[in-house]
Amino acid sequence: GSERRSLFQVLSAAARAGEIKLYGDSYFNSEVEPENVETFLQAEVLSDRGTDILNENNVQLEENERYSNIDVKYNIPGFDEYVTVTKISSADVMEYRIRGLWYFDTRQSELRYRLLGICPVTPDVNVKAGIINSTGGAVPGVELFWVYYPDARNILHNAKAFNTLNSARPISFDHILNSRRFNALIYKMDNVQGDREIDRYIPDNAMMQLLESERLKEIVRNFELDMWNY
Repeated sequence: GSERRSLFQVLSAAARAGEIKLYGDSYFNSEVEPENVETFLQAEVLSDRGTDILNENNVQLEENERYSNIDVKYNIPGFDEYVTVTKISSADVMEYRIRGLWYFDTRQSELRYRLLGICPVTPDVNVKAGIINSTGGAVPGVELFWVYYPDARNILHNAKAFNTLNSARPISFDHILNSRRFNALIYKMDNVQGDREIDRYIPDNAMMQLLESERLKEIVRNFELDMWNY
C-alpha cells in the first residue's frame, strides 16, 4: 500500500524534512548540520563531458554545491544527463544499532530498558558510487547517522509496520522497538577502555565474540538479581 514504508524510509524522510536531528556518534555530541544530510544519503559523480561543459561556461562550484542543481542555477539545459546520482536505500541497510540504558525501577520492582538512540548501518555511499575504492572483499558497513530516539518517537509512532499476528491491525515502529520485538547481539558496552567494541579486543574469533556478548548480558541479569534480598 501507499502508506507502507520501511524504518529507513521513515527516518531518512524525517531527516531530509528537518523534523529530527542527526548525530555523528552514539553519545549525541556531534550534531549533523541539516545542509549536510544529503552527503550521507547520496553521492553524485560527474562525467568528463560534464566537467568540460562547466569549464566552457566558466562555472566554479561553491563548497558543498551539488551537480544536480547546476542546470537550474546556471541555466545549462540537459546537464543532469552528465551526473550519475547514487543513493542509499532501504535495501542497503545491513543492520540497525541501538543504544539504551538498563535500569531497575524501584517502584515496580522490575528491570526496565530505555532506548536512547538508533543508527542504520549501510555501505559508504561514496564506496557504492565508486568515488572511493573498496579495499576488496565485502564492503564494510558504516554508521550512517544516529537519531536521538526520544526526539523521533512521535514520528515512529505515526509510521505503521506490518503486523504478522494481525494484518488488519498495523503496529507502529515505536511499539516494535520499545517492546523489543527484534533479535539483537550486544556489540559494545560502556567501559574504561575507550568504549571499545567487542570485535576490537577479541578479534578474528566469532565464537569468543558471541560468548563475550553473552557474558555482558549476564551482567545485566545479575544486576537485577542483586536488587533482591531473600
